[in-house]
Amino acid sequence: MGVGADALRKSFRDQRLALTCLQLGHLNTDDGLEVPPEAGARLSEDRQIPLHDMIRIVSALLQLSPASFVRELVLPAIGNERF
Repeated sequence: MGVGADALRKSFRDQRLALTCLQLGHLNTDDGLEVPPEAGARLSEDRQIPLHDMIRIVSALLQLSPASFVRELVLPAIGNERF
């Protein structure tokens, strides 16, 4: 987690700043949204995260109540050997 993100949260807590840090693995930006997520994952041999997954994650984050937030999210591709 970045020190800057923590500092922003602390400085703007009274304004209820909900700041989420996303740590992504390799994002598949080669395939557009017209390619089904399962097909995009197969084409990359599960080494890249389909763009659809990121849209789903961001959508879920935006739907949280004002009482909670996700501080940090790590989303590696399951086939990525670095994780």
